[in-house]
Amino acid sequence: MRMPFAVEAGDIAPNASLPDQSGRAVTLNGRRYAGRPLGLVFPGSPISEPLLAALAGLSSEIAAAGSSVAAVSPLSVKENAELAARLGLSFEVLSDADGKLRGTYAPDHDRAVSYVLSRNFRVRHVEGSPESGDHARHLGAALRECAAEPESRPAPFHAPVLMVPDVLEPDLCARLIALWQGENAVAGFTRKKGARSVSVLDESVKVRRDHDIHDAETLDALNHRFSRRLMPEIFKAFRFRVREAEHFRIACYESADGGHFAAHRDNTSPGTAKRQFAMSLNLNAGEYEGGFLRFPEYGPDFYMPETGCAVVFSCSLLHEALAVTRGRRFALLSFFY
Repeated sequence: MRMPFAVEAGDIAPNASLPDQSGRAVTLNGRRYAGRPLGLVFPGSPISEPLLAALAGLSSEIAAAGSSVAAVSPLSVKENAELAARLGLSFEVLSDADGKLRGTYAPDHDRAVSYVLSRNFRVRHVEGSPESGDHARHLGAALRECAAEPESRPAPFHAPVLMVPDVLEPDLCARLIALWQGENAVAGFTRKKGARSVSVLDESVKVRRDHDIHDAETLDALNHRFSRRLMPEIFKAFRFRVREAEHFRIACYESADGGHFAAHRDNTSPGTAKRQFAMSLNLNAGEYEGGFLRFPEYGPDFYMPETGCAVVFSCSLLHEALAVTRGRRFALLSFFY
């Protein structure tokens, strides 16, 4: 499953500090660009001046939408200053003279390639159109879409959870569901009995069927994506460095069986005490009703993440999976130490 670019949609964007055409150091996730979408443009080698000129024509429109553009050039600071003056560029042209940043993003491509980075510094779109006009238009459209957001409003009281979108792409989510369909079993839960942990089946508490993932190719694909897309976000949000993950399991809550998991915590038995954070990643949003994730200690609101979105929360939080009322809800689950 080799990817065409080293950095792909869903990844956290690699950071760097490079000099602009005036020699000033600019950090990609620093104050200059932080909190707004960024179009990061690698204009190719040799540089595609028509692409830069086309972007210059869209720069005011892009800025008005609340986004920024920066080009990453293989030229020196002085050469970039001359290039920017000649083409009338109003955006920064950053010097990557040693090609290190280009090599991080797209090492096997000499042609122009651009990345749309979200406010949270995640790659939302990769543009590789060879025609300069199309490339610039597609990049501008992706930046406008990334910048669009609902009207701001006071944040409601909510549980201290982290939601990370686009951790897994829809095709991989579908592959996981197919694995579950090939083999699954009734899932119990762990309960403390004296000084021991025992596995219990009790349909008044939990109705679910699971598939524990052992397929090496699937595990490699998951570990690749989690290491690039999820673990850095957990560290940024919680200052917790994941050192180990419990086995990955694909869970299914089915309406025909009254699939649910009553309110519980994930670290209350001797065998589960080492768990620090739990992850629930939705695999098929829109294909079921009910099945919401809720944290009763923090009110009645519930969480219904999109396909591929991971919800991460402390194992000490009381939480429940409400009953699925139509269809089947699939989720990928794990615990982090």
